[in-house]
Amino acid sequence: MDETKLKSFAVAFLEVTKVTESYKPQIEAAGTTEDQQRLQQEAGEKMVEAVNNADGISVEEYNTIIQAAQTNPDLAQQINGHITEAAGAQQPAQ
Repeated sequence: MDETKLKSFAVAFLEVTKVTESYKPQIEAAGTTEDQQRLQQEAGEKMVEAVNNADGISVEEYNTIIQAAQTNPDLAQQINGHITEAAGAQQPAQ
């Protein structure tokens, strides 16, 4: 797994997290199962869009990295470092 790919993953991960956080309350507040499923599908599409909008990574690669990180603690730690770095880069300068 090269560093460039992991950096792209980190950027995509942060965007996917934003989507998850914005949809979670809507899904929890949905009155019907149909509404919940519709919102979950919409969130899923937005997550795919977020990954596709990140430079240098495909949805397949994103999923492969997530699966690899679940079984490889060193990779997970490396990814966490990139996520922290990417999150810092997204913060407005003080």
